Amino acid sequence: MASFEAAWRQFYPTVPPLSYRMRDAEGLNWVRFHYLPESKRYAENDAETAESMRRLADVGAAVFSVDEECWIVRCESLHAGGSAQRIRNAAEYVALHGSQPFSSAGTYDDFENDERWKIHASLSNWSFERDAPLLGAIADDLADGKQTTLWFSTSSGRVYAPYDGGLDIFAPSANWIASLKAKFQMWLSPEPNGL
Repeated sequence: MASFEAAWRQFYPTVPPLSYRMRDAEGLNWVRFHYLPESKRYAENDAETAESMRRLADVGAAVFSVDEECWIVRCESLHAGGSAQRIRNAAEYVALHGSQPFSSAGTYDDFENDERWKIHASLSNWSFERDAPLLGAIADDLADGKQTTLWFSTSSGRVYAPYDGGLDIFAPSANWIASLKAKFQMWLSPEPNGL
């Protein structure tokens, strides 16, 4: 089994597993989808929560095949504060994810933002049903802006990076990203920059 670091470098040798850095990297193919109509950030009722989860599931099914091997990657800011209600440690992620423990996969120094990120990774298989509690927590912003989580395919290099409000998808293939945009065009941002 290859390490997370080796698998990541195969597809993304110049960027860390942080979606905000990946979006800024020149030449990476990506698209953002919003959870709710009119780019609404948070669900306020059961119907909106169900719509957010449906979009997460539908895009996930387009990105990964059932049980496709992937890394779940959790990055946490070493400068993070956060409230008691927020998911703050790997044990809570394991409890929500129901998988094997996360292991340390290094650090990333973001000098531009005076931020240092600790990277944790757990090899798993894609399962929306299993990961729905974790994805719901991310959508509800329980994971905090000082923590990020993404799913990374070891075979295709595709990345599924949810945040509160939507999700960013990255892939080595520009044509594949274009087909994904066409498939879910109603969920795209109206902004020219795609955000």
